[in-house]
Amino acid sequence: MPFLGMLFWVLILVGIVLVITSFVRREGMGAQAGQDETPLEILKRRLARGEITREEYDAIKKELS
Repeated sequence: MPFLGMLFWVLILVGIVLVITSFVRREGMGAQAGQDETPLEILKRRLARGEITREEYDAIKKELS
């Protein structure tokens, strides 16, 4: 019986830690997502990551101007 009581409190503690970690990660993602980024900054980041080619970058940049 004492084992079940201890297991209950350990599970409660793990649940609290998971909720807090989830909340902190979600809050941090908002800042990382760059909500204040301009379309040109996003375009430059995509080029740097290799998501688009230089030709695609130039074409999209021309459309944005």
